[in-house]
Amino acid sequence: MKNQKKILAGLVSSVLMLSCFASCNNSDNGDNSTNSETISNSVSSSDISSSESDSQEAESSEESSSKPDIEPLEGEGFLVDVMSAIVDKTDVDGDILIVEYKYTNNTDEEKSAVDDTHIEVFQNGLQIEFDILHGIRDGEYDSERNEVQPGETAILHYEYILSDTSTPVELEIRDRDNDYAPVLMKTFDISDNSNVKISDTLEKNIVAKEGAEEFGVELLDIHRSTTFDGNPMIVIEYKFTNNSDIPESFSTAFWYEVKEKESSWKLPRAFSNREEMGNNRTGDVSIQPGYSYNVKMGYTIYDDTETINIKITDIAGNITYLEKDIKASDIK
Repeated sequence: MKNQKKILAGLVSSVLMLSCFASCNNSDNGDNSTNSETISNSVSSSDISSSESDSQEAESSEESSSKPDIEPLEGEGFLVDVMSAIVDKTDVDGDILIVEYKYTNNTDEEKSAVDDTHIEVFQNGLQIEFDILHGIRDGEYDSERNEVQPGETAILHYEYILSDTSTPVELEIRDRDNDYAPVLMKTFDISDNSNVKISDTLEKNIVAKEGAEEFGVELLDIHRSTTFDGNPMIVIEYKFTNNSDIPESFSTAFWYEVKEKESSWKLPRAFSNREEMGNNRTGDVSIQPGYSYNVKMGYTIYDDTETINIKITDIAGNITYLEKDIKASDIK
């Protein structure tokens, strides 16, 4: 009997142990299942995130590749080009070269053409004059001073008085914000007035001289005259030579003054008639490298007993190009 009880107790004990093991095994399987699901979900989420990121990058790449690249000819924020040119032989001021330009503002703020560009036109090496801008006056074209909105384009109209209708005309457009670096250089062949041919200006091999040789100035003549209102004046004529590698004027190349030597009184500028003085602004007219031209400047005089001192130096005053003393009474 005792043996039967022992056997029965052993069986019960075995059943309890098996039941405990089964319970533990199920618990472990549950935890493993949960962990497995967590890892699976984490991987799936990572894959989705990576896939979405790759997709966004691909879309971004496609969008950027579809955007046009806007590259200004020079000048970081603008485009400029010549649209057309004609010669008008019917203008009352003489033969006129009419040029149309296109200016585009590529910045994010309003700007005008005059903010960005510096335009000069030359014939025979000498800067030629603007005529009245009839198109601007009549409202047909934009003004170089009109503000242009970002991304917008203005059509500009300029008129220039020609010295003749056979010599080519050269246009230079420079970037004001980039040390006046050249942006556009064009040559107009006006020999056939009805068909002006526009081409890129051929590059010139110019070796600029330095120091005192960068510019040349020679005193050609001094004589007496009268101002518009009849006061006595003297007219001084110089020969100015540009040996630099960019267009320059007498006024931008030199510092100059004419004064009474004893009193140090600076003689004021004076102007006579056009026949006497030519262009009264010849000192402000630019010439191209390698060219020379004559400059006339007038000054009012007050005392014939004084000695007149004429002095021309570089802008910094370090190089003296010309200095001369002459008695006012000796000027005829």
